[in-house]
Amino acid sequence: MKDEFLKDAPLFEGLNDSERAALSTGFADGEATAGNSLFRAGEAADALILIGQGFARITTESGQVLATLGPGSVLGDNALFCSAPHDVNGTAVGSVKYWTLSDRRLREIILQQPALGLRLGENFGSQIAQMEEYLVWRLQK
Repeated sequence: MKDEFLKDAPLFEGLNDSERAALSTGFADGEATAGNSLFRAGEAADALILIGQGFARITTESGQVLATLGPGSVLGDNALFCSAPHDVNGTAVGSVKYWTLSDRRLREIILQQPALGLRLGENFGSQIAQMEEYLVWRLQK
C-alpha cells in the first residue's frame, strides 16, 4: 500500500521505480490514536509523514482547523524542506496508521541518488507555486 501512495503523491511524482524503492525502504511504520499529536507548531521538523489509514487534522496554534488530510497525504514536507520548525499542529483524528521518513534517512538516500533530490525539490517548488496561485485567486474573490 505504501508503494502505491508513493506512486500517487504529488511530492513523489516522476520518480522512477528505483527511486521510489529507495524511499520506500527508508520509511518506518507508525500508529497514533485519536487526539495524539503527530507534530506540534514550534517543534523541529525532522521527518516526512505519509498517511496510510485514517485522518490527521492540521490546525493553527490557536486551534483553527486548516485541513483534514487522509490516506496518501504527505505531512511535514514544507517545514522539513525549508529547514524550519512546524508552523502548524498535526493531530490524529481517530486511529491513524502512517509511515515516517526521517530527515537523516532522506539525506542519506539523496546522497546515494542525487537525481531523486532534484525531483523532490522540483515537485516541492511546483506545489508552492500552485498554492500561491490558489491564494491569489481566493484573495481576489
